[in-house]
Amino acid sequence: MKHRGFLILLMVSAGILPVAAQEVLRLNADEAAALAIENNLNLKNTARDLEGSRRDWENVWNRFLPTINSSLTMNYQNRLFAETPPATSLPPTFSFLEPMFASPNPVTFVGNLSAELVIPSAIFTGIKVAKELYLTNQISYDRARQDMERSVRKLFYGLMVTQAGLDLLEQNIATLERTYAQTRQHYNNGLVSELDLLQAQVGLETLRPNRNQINATLAEQMMLFKFLLGIDFETPVELVGALDVEITHFDASGLCARYLNERQDVRLARQNVQMQDLLYQVERESRFMPSFILRGGWSTTVNDPYNGDRWKSPTWQDQWSGSLTIALPLDNFIPHSSGYNSVQAKQDALLTAQNNLDQALRNGEMEIINLVNKLENSALLLEAYELNVALAERAYRMSQEAYRLGTREYLEVENVRNNLLKVQNDVLVEKFNYLSNLLDLEFALNASLSEIITE
Repeated sequence: MKHRGFLILLMVSAGILPVAAQEVLRLNADEAAALAIENNLNLKNTARDLEGSRRDWENVWNRFLPTINSSLTMNYQNRLFAETPPATSLPPTFSFLEPMFASPNPVTFVGNLSAELVIPSAIFTGIKVAKELYLTNQISYDRARQDMERSVRKLFYGLMVTQAGLDLLEQNIATLERTYAQTRQHYNNGLVSELDLLQAQVGLETLRPNRNQINATLAEQMMLFKFLLGIDFETPVELVGALDVEITHFDASGLCARYLNERQDVRLARQNVQMQDLLYQVERESRFMPSFILRGGWSTTVNDPYNGDRWKSPTWQDQWSGSLTIALPLDNFIPHSSGYNSVQAKQDALLTAQNNLDQALRNGEMEIINLVNKLENSALLLEAYELNVALAERAYRMSQEAYRLGTREYLEVENVRNNLLKVQNDVLVEKFNYLSNLLDLEFALNASLSEIITE
């Protein structure tokens, strides 16, 4: 029985017996985007930053907590050399055998408890900075999430285009295999020349390397797709959906008027202006306004706790203290000092942030206009390519019929077939371009297509 189990295990390892195949993961575009948002590691890091800033904002009250310290010290002191008073005119003598507790209070315990609270003038502005930092990270996370979703959808459609192109190529290879077989039969029957046979074979062999190249490209794209989704590279994936394109016409000026200020990069730039303004205020208040320092402390001392009454004066003593300090650095008022220049640097950063906001608005408007133009041009090309496909299919059918009747050479049929394959691929590529530009427009407007159309 043991030998039988070992034999079965050996056969499975050697591939003689079939093993259970992994379950195929079937995904449409929406499911793929949701899976990427859930599993992508870079997005998780961005979410962790957002959670940290949210935690800092919710616990901003801890800035009013004082610094509290405590300590307990044991001191021991005594004479190292005990001097014996001279009884005669002889020189004084020193004894190393003096008792260790010659001092009246050799051991002392000291306990301290202190608290300090520093209240800078910029503390309330700093609280606003914590809130703005949280809002900034929220916008950054939303933008990263949308960018991830757009990348996954683009790659999803790219995989579908590559697969569709491979299917077209396989159909053409199958057609050429049938044509080559028929041509060989005609050649054996003496109906066609050897040149016709060689042309049919060359046409077939030319497409086979293209199939290998497309397969390699498809495998590479699928590997990247699985990486973005955060799934195992060995998991088989099946894409569900179709490259359906519904042409929609947009008004660029209307889109700019409604959505320009809602773009994620514009929101982030505007948020950065508010952040830099608060940081400039914090720097000014911390450099040119006083800080308030509250200190308090309590200490206790126990002398010679091993002898006598330990907890009554003068053996046990305690005291407390408190202070309020107002500190104002004066060197910051000197022109071109380090503190003075630091304030100027924050002001420069604020002006730079305002310029970046203006630049983001101009770039956003230009991007929206360009995307609308690309969509219009892609729609026109798609219409023309689909018409070319219909014409090329008709021309290919007619050339095949003419070839069978002997009124056309095989090379002419091959040229028509190549043109048909080209225009079919043109349609696939242009469908991807239209869908890709449409995803870019949704990202640029920070709105879904359904929201854009309904408004």
